[in-house]
Amino acid sequence: MQPKVPRGERLAPALVDEYAETRADDIYACIPHDPQDLSQGFQDITWRMFSNAINKAAFWLEEQLGKSNGSFEAFIYIGPRDLRYAILVLAAAKVGRVPLLLSLLSSLEGKVKLAKVTGSEYILHGDGFGPLASTIQENLSSVSLITTPGLRQWLGGDPCKSYAWTKTYDEAKDDPLFIAHSSGTTGQSYVYVCAWGWTNTDYDYQVYQSQSSGLTACSATWMQRMIFQT
Repeated sequence: MQPKVPRGERLAPALVDEYAETRADDIYACIPHDPQDLSQGFQDITWRMFSNAINKAAFWLEEQLGKSNGSFEAFIYIGPRDLRYAILVLAAAKVGRVPLLLSLLSSLEGKVKLAKVTGSEYILHGDGFGPLASTIQENLSSVSLITTPGLRQWLGGDPCKSYAWTKTYDEAKDDPLFIAHSSGTTGQSYVYVCAWGWTNTDYDYQVYQSQSSGLTACSATWMQRMIFQT
């Protein structure tokens, strides 16, 4: 399949929507039916399902947080290690917001500081993470808690119309995609804002690799292979 834009300039939200049309039933990921018992098997998630979940999440984010003012307002997300992270990162991009992905291993003091530094006014949390979210909220002022829908609520159900996102690579390359942070094990945690331009560094390295010898991009080890999330 020929991409609509050159490799190295493709952006994930538009690419996922494109794959939902051209590779709809191809498998994007496999997730366990029961994360605590892998013997129960895995569920195939197609590109159509993944795209549909992102669009559902985008409309849900806009309903819960309101329209973005264009400044890429941050919000916190903490939850189970499942596809909601990927879904929310791309959904947030569509609505013009950026998620702060807090590590569960960081201290409470570190989490509170990161929330303040990024100006996050909302803490979104997955099932089972309400108590932690509440503890963070108690140390902040004017922060709202919101429980995200379950993963299978976004992956299943009726088809959702596409949430339009038409930015080009040149328009978006410096826009924030998500916010990560240092571990804080040697002191205070620091934020790292990952922009869209960063997402294409692996492709740039593959180009460099093809022009050199003895070097292999890490992505080459898993391209065209099935990946299971556990």
